[in-house]
Amino acid sequence: MNFRRILCWAALFTCLLLSVLFFERQPREVHPPATEQSQPRVFTCNEEQVQEITVIRGAQQLRLIRNGRDWRTEPDCTDRISKDHIKSFITALLETTQIDTVGGAELSREPFGLMSPWARIVLRCEANEEPVELELGAMTPSNISLYASLKGSDRVILIGTYLRFSLNILFDSAGLK
Repeated sequence: MNFRRILCWAALFTCLLLSVLFFERQPREVHPPATEQSQPRVFTCNEEQVQEITVIRGAQQLRLIRNGRDWRTEPDCTDRISKDHIKSFITALLETTQIDTVGGAELSREPFGLMSPWARIVLRCEANEEPVELELGAMTPSNISLYASLKGSDRVILIGTYLRFSLNILFDSAGLK
């Protein structure tokens, strides 16, 4: 290639670069990120409204009772359970989302482990007159979600397994095995 050809190509690319820099410098429209459909939460109250949580797993029972800004436990095991364990469990409970609905009244509850639930969680909130009870059943075959049902409802719902993990940590730290 001779020097003239190189100079022509360089001039052409320089013109293209300048046209892009000057003519395409329009402010770009910022599009907000697409939000996914949020999954409904199982419990609708927030942490400040929670008065009492009763957790029953097998023959063991643990009650968390609001005492001002802190929580006390029955049976008293506050010396073994850290505030972080209690806070983590309450956060996991209140942020539990309903991933999917499995079925309605026509389904038997036995295949989902809800005839004799693995655990029961009873939540009392200021906003609700009646306590809300969540029954936790068996794990799904994929082990990534858990069958559950709200007491008085015919629907079986799927929830994540973090609540089960957090509940096990809470009971283990309380010495309730």
